[in-house]
Amino acid sequence: MPKNLKLRIIALVGSLTASMIMASSAHAQSDDDDNERYLIAGVTAENEPVFLGSKKNEVDPQIYINARWGRFFAGQRGVGLDLLKTDGDLEFTLGTAISLGEGREDSDDIKLKGLGNIDRAIEATLFGELDFGFAEAGLTIGRDVGKAHKGTFVDFDISKDFEMSDRLELEIGATARWADKKFNQTFYGVNQLQATRSGYQTYTPKAGMQTAAFSVGLTYKVNDRWFVSTEAEYRNLLGDSKKSPFVATKNGTTFGIGIARRF
Repeated sequence: MPKNLKLRIIALVGSLTASMIMASSAHAQSDDDDNERYLIAGVTAENEPVFLGSKKNEVDPQIYINARWGRFFAGQRGVGLDLLKTDGDLEFTLGTAISLGEGREDSDDIKLKGLGNIDRAIEATLFGELDFGFAEAGLTIGRDVGKAHKGTFVDFDISKDFEMSDRLELEIGATARWADKKFNQTFYGVNQLQATRSGYQTYTPKAGMQTAAFSVGLTYKVNDRWFVSTEAEYRNLLGDSKKSPFVATKNGTTFGIGIARRF
């Protein structure tokens, strides 16, 4: 993304935030939101590609946490804080979070041999969410604040929940990611040293759309405390990333299942 376009995005986010604050001063975050507290914890297992672009899959067990203490939260976005939340027909949330990004080792797949390891990045994000009532949409701007990839990405997402019954809920969603040159170079580029070690030609992907995904999930409420869920996601590489010399397939599918308890 050109530098001036980055500045325009930041300015747009700032302008939108200021407008929402002024337009909804009568609907600021309520005491109920500040006093909301819960903890949902469980375990999940996912069968997923070792990296998007690999034909090799692995089963990845994880501990699931979704917690909130007023404006503070911990969960899928990482650990963060809601800076602004409005009520009304159109609900808007602005927040920030710190999370761990994806990493990989060159031993994960023979296609990665000689490319070296990628450490998991510490990523700082600023996000905005709009709840239209019939659907939810969000935008997240993230940046590596460490030294893993030093890149910037922008995620766009939209989702819709369907109450199938008192106990069963269906969720469908779509996401897309734009990534800058540094981010794409780290995950799908080949520099001169990597080319010497791996035998690949040097490759320098440009900034642009990197991935798009579609997901379907089901959550079954066993009782007031226990939940069982399953999800399937199809992801597709886009732009220069899909042309990387070590990409064996341009798409990947993830299947997951989990069980959790509300405390």
